Amino acid sequence: MNRGVFFLVVVLLFIFSCRSSKDISKEIKIEKLSPKALQEALQQNDYDYQSFSARLKIRYKTKEKSQSFTANLRMIKDSIIWANFTSLMGIEVGRVLIQKDSVFILDRMDKVYYERHYDFIEEYLPYRLSLKQVQDILLGKFSFEIQDKAKSKIRNKQHILSFQEDDLSIEIQIEPEHFRFQEVYLEDNLVKRSARFIFDDYVTSDSIDFSSERNIFFSGDKPLETEIKFSRIKWNEPVDFPFFVGSKYEKK
Repeated sequence: MNRGVFFLVVVLLFIFSCRSSKDISKEIKIEKLSPKALQEALQQNDYDYQSFSARLKIRYKTKEKSQSFTANLRMIKDSIIWANFTSLMGIEVGRVLIQKDSVFILDRMDKVYYERHYDFIEEYLPYRLSLKQVQDILLGKFSFEIQDKAKSKIRNKQHILSFQEDDLSIEIQIEPEHFRFQEVYLEDNLVKRSARFIFDDYVTSDSIDFSSERNIFFSGDKPLETEIKFSRIKWNEPVDFPFFVGSKYEKK
């Protein structure tokens, strides 16, 4: 995988998250709820925003290698996702800018610049996602369309909501006290690959409950995992998206 595409993959991995959450369910009584009731409970935790920024620590691991980065993430709702990546040595190695119809990648190490259509992102996701859906999942927001044939049950003292969307099987594990995401599992039945995400360490920032620790486990031809820790979380403050391409960069 070339370095520029690797930067894009790291950004997309922000979408996916895993680590076990504290088991508070032992302390409360859990009653089975209908799929509609669970969806409504999840939507009560929804929130509106105009901009978002945060600092991230990222560990990326495949069979071949393991790498760690820090990153700055900035977003404008329904418009832009921007991130830069810094090595543990403190050297910026790349930037990514994603808009509704375009993807831009700046590889500072190899002095290479990539410009692609937004569809390019779909090559690195187990599921087709719009810019809005990418942003929602980065923020831990609920954006799935619940179908009439959805099912609900209680398993290991957690609410389980499962449904099918085209060739994708979706299962959501919901902690029963605050009705927040604990785990989301996606399985593409057509190409036989899956992604498992769990949200942990919820913090309250500007009255918004936000999962500040995330991991992902991808299975398939190229299994990988990543861990992400959010800090310096800010909502609705001015943000900019510097993306200057110098004359020494080669466009590919």
